Amino acid sequence: MGSGGEVFGLAVYDELEHMRMLLAAPAPDAVSRDSSQSMLFFDRPIAMAFDDLDTMERYGLALAGERAYPVFGRTTPAGTVLTPTASDAFWMEGALAGVLAYVRSHMRFRGREIWPTRMTLTVQTIAGEKQVHLRLPVR
Repeated sequence: MGSGGEVFGLAVYDELEHMRMLLAAPAPDAVSRDSSQSMLFFDRPIAMAFDDLDTMERYGLALAGERAYPVFGRTTPAGTVLTPTASDAFWMEGALAGVLAYVRSHMRFRGREIWPTRMTLTVQTIAGEKQVHLRLPVR
């Protein structure tokens, strides 16, 4: 996410075509702003909700670094970040569990590159076991 490594995280587009447009666009201004996406990224403490910061302080929770504060939300076409929907939260829970399971048990390298793969993993979520379909394409 972001340009020049400014932001690290995961963006989930509601429509595959919007992601394709973004990847094919020569400049950010060339992309249609009529879509929204859910996202999880890491930023400075000011980006986090006050309740989350209070909880961290109350329980003595620490983060890995100054730009490691998680922000989870949904963008609007106007560029505002809103609270994610319940659907966003459930989808992200399964997706992140799937990525973690893949990295722990299935990720393979060819030199410095990750092997392409297409697989379905079973992960445990709050709602029970879910199937996560993972595809890493060849560059």
